[in-house]
Amino acid sequence: APDRLDLLKPGDLVFFGTGGDPDRIHHVGIYVGGGNFVHAPQRGDVVKVSSLIDRIASRGDYVGASRF
Repeated sequence: APDRLDLLKPGDLVFFGTGGDPDRIHHVGIYVGGGNFVHAPQRGDVVKVSSLIDRIASRGDYVGASRF
């Protein structure tokens, strides 16, 4: 479930969609643990570690995660 961040494990892919819509995915990151994920924030930017909780609070576009 998207609201169960406690179930995430390092290596899980985290998905973000416009308005939280899973049919409008526009960004993907990799969960690294401790509430953080790695991602390239925009084209040409360096890969960064960011807080998933802060991203959810500020953007509201988190869709959920998958484990492969």
